[in-house]
Amino acid sequence: MSEQRIGCAIFGAGWVAGEHINAYLANPNAELVAVGSRREASARAAAEKAGLDDVAIYTDLDELLSDDRVQALSVTTPNHVHVEQGVKACKAGKHFIMEKPVAIDQDSLKELRDAVRESGVKTVVSFC
Repeated sequence: MSEQRIGCAIFGAGWVAGEHINAYLANPNAELVAVGSRREASARAAAEKAGLDDVAIYTDLDELLSDDRVQALSVTTPNHVHVEQGVKACKAGKHFIMEKPVAIDQDSLKELRDAVRESGVKTVVSFC
């Protein structure tokens, strides 16, 4: 196995983000490089709680996705924005972990499925 670590990020800094942060920190193949949230204070609080003082903080998902260090993203935001944010991750070529539920209706689920297939990114649904 390569010694290269996967650059990981979290977007959404609610309680479940802490579980994703803990998982990344426990994985020797992952390096948490960014934490994002709509509110800067929330992203900073999540990073500080985990003892992360060297991660980038973002309040804009598009800016986070443009960070070349980010290869994989945990989407831990409210349910109604999962599909939109997953599609953005696909378009940016970022692999992602999506907190459940993936979508709130079948049409949106198909939209995300199609974006994943077209982009070739890897994804999984998380059940923290």
